[in-house]
Amino acid sequence: MGRDVGANGAALLEVEGLRKSVGSQEILRGVSFDVPRGRLAVLLGPSGSGKSTLLRCVNGLETFDRGRVRVGEVVVETTPGNGAAAREAAVREVRRRTGMVFQQWNLFPHLTALGNVALAPRVVKGVPRAEADERAAALLRKVGLADKAGSFPSQLSGGQQQRVAIARALAMEPEVMLYDEPTSALDPALVAEVLGVMRALKDEGLTQVVVTHEMRFAREAADEVLFLAAGELAERAPAADFFANPRDPRAREFLGRAS
Repeated sequence: MGRDVGANGAALLEVEGLRKSVGSQEILRGVSFDVPRGRLAVLLGPSGSGKSTLLRCVNGLETFDRGRVRVGEVVVETTPGNGAAAREAAVREVRRRTGMVFQQWNLFPHLTALGNVALAPRVVKGVPRAEADERAAALLRKVGLADKAGSFPSQLSGGQQQRVAIARALAMEPEVMLYDEPTSALDPALVAEVLGVMRALKDEGLTQVVVTHEMRFAREAADEVLFLAAGELAERAPAADFFANPRDPRAREFLGRAS
């Protein structure tokens, strides 16, 4: 598929020929795509198509067998000349540049919302407590939770906890945000809270890649849809084109079931 670098030059995130197997099962089968800076790409596909594994490989939470991941100028790849130490250093740098939001928010129960958001900058980056707290308070305002800074996770709804998790990821000032089904564990009434934050971040120009089954969000908010099937990138298209006229028969079947 053609390489779209967008109006801002080279793509911020680039994945080339990613392959990963677990035992005899090939989970990813040569996936390639890129995401220009400031764009929101949605990963769609049936269960078991490799979407979550792909995100975890991009973020460095899982290793891949072959291929290349680039975030900005940092490259993680599998080549004979790329030793384990160099690869691990690159993985650490990619993790610093990417924020990850999961299905379950996994907040620290003994810390307030403010404490959860401020912790990583203090521990990982050595940011002084006062500065980290000030930044955390600003991020909680951004996700609409200024009045919940002193609340513990047990005092928050699922949607509020997920918004804290997004603020926590943003606290590390990532260049790319990755989301793995961020609303799947939420009651339907709370889904809009989280999707609204992601729309606002898009408006601010943050690059985002989202695995989701929220078709309305994908249709209305995504710049581009990446459709995975059986570990392959079966279709890539602007969101409007994908939903109006999907080319791959597996995509048509998927949308038929989702409607």
